[in-house]
Amino acid sequence: MSRASRWAKRVRKEGQIASWAQRSDRRSQAIEVQADPIQATYEAHPAICLDELRDARAVQGVATSTGALARIFARQGITRKRRRCARLNSRGRT
Repeated sequence: MSRASRWAKRVRKEGQIASWAQRSDRRSQAIEVQADPIQATYEAHPAICLDELRDARAVQGVATSTGALARIFARQGITRKRRRCARLNSRGRT
């Protein structure tokens, strides 16, 4: 079915041609409930990277992605590294 015919059908049915609501990110809402435990894990281990944090949450039964964790930290103004975890270097960035 072409886009024009769908729009015409919608105008007849609903009286409007405004676009439909876009799909929302439902998983972020589910992980947002876990924001406090994630923040507590981060505060207990400030050098933890997103991969380690994701694995720690998986052990606790919460499946998530590093992207969802990064979005939680971004909303709180905290930046975390997404790359593989490395040993901390006392001389600077590795």
